[in-house]
Amino acid sequence: MHMTYDPAADAAYFTIADEVAPGEATRQIVTPVEGGTVVLDFSASGTLLGFEVLGAQRIVPTEVLGRAPTPPTHS
Repeated sequence: MHMTYDPAADAAYFTIADEVAPGEATRQIVTPVEGGTVVLDFSASGTLLGFEVLGAQRIVPTEVLGRAPTPPTHS
């Protein structure tokens, strides 16, 4: 599992699959949680690819966020 954290968006993404290609997540389940939202990303075949935590500073431990790299920018 790999994690990135975008402090500007306060969003953490946990990748479960080896890599998630743009457009590969064809189905999402959005779940509100105390302090934020968790979004599960699934492939067309139903495989869980990863999940995003919005409001990450309120949900994910600070020491975990501090170790996470920022996501790459796509131009």
